[in-house]
Amino acid sequence: MSLLLFIKEAVIIAYLTFTEYETLSGNDEITEAEFNKAYPKAEIILDGVTNNFYQFNELSVDNEFRAERFKKALVAQIGNQITLNNQSESGTDRKPQSISIGSTTVNYGTQGTSDSVTAFGAADDVYLYLEGTGLLYRGVGSC
Repeated sequence: MSLLLFIKEAVIIAYLTFTEYETLSGNDEITEAEFNKAYPKAEIILDGVTNNFYQFNELSVDNEFRAERFKKALVAQIGNQITLNNQSESGTDRKPQSISIGSTTVNYGTQGTSDSVTAFGAADDVYLYLEGTGLLYRGVGSC
Protein backbone atom coordinates (compact mmCIF):
# COMPACT_ATOMS: atom_id res chain seq x y z
CA MET A 1 0.00 0.00 0.00
CA SER A 2 2.77 2.48 0.84
CA LEU A 3 4.64 1.53 -2.37
CA LEU A 4 1.56 2.41 -4.42
CA LEU A 5 1.33 5.77 -2.65
CA PHE A 6 5.01 6.44 -3.39
CA ILE A 7 4.55 5.64 -7.09
CA LYS A 8 1.50 7.91 -7.27
CA GLU A 9 3.44 10.78 -5.73
CA ALA A 10 6.40 10.22 -8.04
CA VAL A 11 4.16 10.50 -11.09
CA ILE A 12 2.64 13.76 -9.86
CA ILE A 13 5.99 15.48 -9.44
CA ALA A 14 7.01 16.92 -12.80
CA TYR A 15 10.17 18.71 -13.85
CA LEU A 16 8.19 21.37 -15.67
CA THR A 17 4.65 22.74 -15.57
CA PHE A 18 2.72 24.02 -18.56
CA THR A 19 2.95 27.57 -17.19
CA GLU A 20 6.74 27.28 -16.90
CA TYR A 21 6.84 25.90 -20.44
CA GLU A 22 4.96 28.93 -21.77
CA THR A 23 7.24 31.31 -19.86
CA LEU A 24 10.53 29.67 -20.86
CA SER A 25 9.58 29.02 -24.48
CA GLY A 26 7.86 32.34 -25.08
CA ASN A 27 5.40 30.33 -27.17
CA ASP A 28 1.74 30.75 -26.34
CA GLU A 29 0.54 28.88 -29.44
CA ILE A 30 1.09 25.43 -27.90
CA THR A 31 -1.97 24.07 -26.13
CA GLU A 32 -1.86 22.39 -22.76
CA ALA A 33 -3.13 19.20 -24.44
CA GLU A 34 -0.15 19.22 -26.85
CA PHE A 35 2.19 19.85 -23.92
CA ASN A 36 0.68 16.98 -21.91
CA LYS A 37 1.00 14.64 -24.89
CA ALA A 38 4.67 15.50 -25.53
CA TYR A 39 5.87 15.85 -21.92
CA PRO A 40 6.15 12.18 -20.83
CA LYS A 41 8.41 11.18 -23.73
CA ALA A 42 10.46 14.36 -23.39
CA GLU A 43 11.01 13.57 -19.72
CA ILE A 44 12.18 10.04 -20.52
CA ILE A 45 14.57 11.34 -23.19
CA LEU A 46 16.06 13.97 -20.86
CA ASP A 47 16.44 11.39 -18.09
CA GLY A 48 18.36 9.20 -20.55
CA VAL A 49 20.58 12.03 -21.73
CA THR A 50 21.38 13.12 -18.15
CA ASN A 51 21.90 9.59 -16.82
CA ASN A 52 18.77 9.99 -14.63
CA PHE A 53 20.43 12.73 -12.57
CA TYR A 54 17.15 14.28 -11.40
CA GLN A 55 15.66 10.91 -10.57
CA PHE A 56 18.16 10.85 -7.68
CA ASN A 57 18.55 14.59 -7.01
CA GLU A 58 15.90 17.22 -6.30
CA LEU A 59 15.55 19.70 -9.16
CA SER A 60 14.04 22.45 -7.00
CA VAL A 61 17.04 22.59 -4.65
CA ASP A 62 19.79 22.04 -7.20
CA ASN A 63 22.21 24.67 -8.46
CA GLU A 64 20.06 27.38 -10.09
CA PHE A 65 22.15 27.52 -13.29
CA ARG A 66 22.01 23.76 -13.87
CA ALA A 67 18.31 23.47 -12.99
CA GLU A 68 17.39 26.34 -15.32
CA ARG A 69 19.42 24.89 -18.20
CA PHE A 70 17.78 21.48 -17.65
CA LYS A 71 14.33 23.07 -17.83
CA LYS A 72 15.29 24.93 -21.02
CA ALA A 73 16.52 21.66 -22.52
CA LEU A 74 13.19 20.07 -21.61
CA VAL A 75 11.36 22.98 -23.26
CA ALA A 76 13.44 22.46 -26.43
CA GLN A 77 12.69 18.73 -26.44
CA ILE A 78 8.96 19.27 -25.94
CA GLY A 79 8.86 21.87 -28.70
CA ASN A 80 10.74 19.54 -31.05
CA GLN A 81 8.35 16.68 -30.33
CA ILE A 82 5.30 18.84 -30.91
CA THR A 83 6.77 20.04 -34.22
CA LEU A 84 7.54 16.48 -35.30
CA ASN A 85 4.06 15.30 -34.25
CA ASN A 86 2.45 18.11 -36.24
CA GLN A 87 4.55 17.26 -39.30
CA SER A 88 3.59 13.59 -39.02
CA GLU A 89 -0.10 14.39 -38.76
CA SER A 90 -0.02 16.79 -41.72
CA GLY A 91 2.03 14.38 -43.82
CA THR A 92 4.88 16.83 -44.42
CA ASP A 93 7.46 14.33 -43.15
CA ARG A 94 6.69 11.78 -45.85
CA LYS A 95 9.56 12.74 -48.13
CA PRO A 96 11.86 10.01 -49.39
CA GLN A 97 15.32 9.88 -47.83
CA SER A 98 16.84 8.93 -51.16
CA ILE A 99 15.84 8.32 -54.75
CA SER A 100 17.67 5.97 -57.12
CA ILE A 101 17.26 5.90 -60.88
CA GLY A 102 19.62 3.52 -62.62
CA SER A 103 23.11 4.13 -61.28
CA THR A 104 22.27 7.63 -59.96
CA THR A 105 21.23 8.10 -56.32
CA VAL A 106 20.15 11.35 -54.71
CA ASN A 107 20.20 11.47 -50.88
CA TYR A 108 18.26 14.05 -48.88
CA GLY A 109 19.66 14.86 -45.45
CA THR A 110 18.68 16.97 -42.45
CA GLN A 111 21.79 19.12 -42.44
CA GLY A 112 21.77 21.50 -39.51
CA THR A 113 18.03 21.74 -39.01
CA SER A 114 16.72 22.43 -35.54
CA ASP A 115 14.51 19.37 -35.89
CA SER A 116 17.43 16.96 -36.16
CA VAL A 117 17.48 14.23 -33.55
CA THR A 118 20.33 12.36 -31.85
CA ALA A 119 20.70 8.70 -30.93
CA PHE A 120 18.80 9.18 -27.66
CA GLY A 121 15.94 10.77 -29.59
CA ALA A 122 16.92 14.14 -28.16
CA ALA A 123 16.80 17.33 -30.20
CA ASP A 124 20.21 18.85 -30.95
CA ASP A 125 19.25 21.93 -28.92
CA VAL A 126 19.01 19.77 -25.78
CA TYR A 127 22.77 19.26 -25.85
CA LEU A 128 23.38 22.98 -26.36
CA TYR A 129 21.48 23.76 -23.16
CA LEU A 130 23.06 20.96 -21.12
CA GLU A 131 26.63 21.62 -22.23
CA GLY A 132 28.72 22.89 -19.32
CA THR A 133 26.27 21.79 -16.63
CA GLY A 134 27.86 18.44 -15.80
CA LEU A 135 24.63 16.64 -16.72
CA LEU A 136 26.22 15.08 -19.81
CA TYR A 137 29.11 13.53 -17.84
CA ARG A 138 29.54 9.82 -18.65
CA GLY A 139 32.73 9.02 -16.74
CA VAL A 140 33.22 6.87 -13.68
CA GLY A 141 32.40 8.44 -10.31
CA SER A 142 35.09 8.69 -7.64
CA CYS A 143 35.30 6.02 -4.94
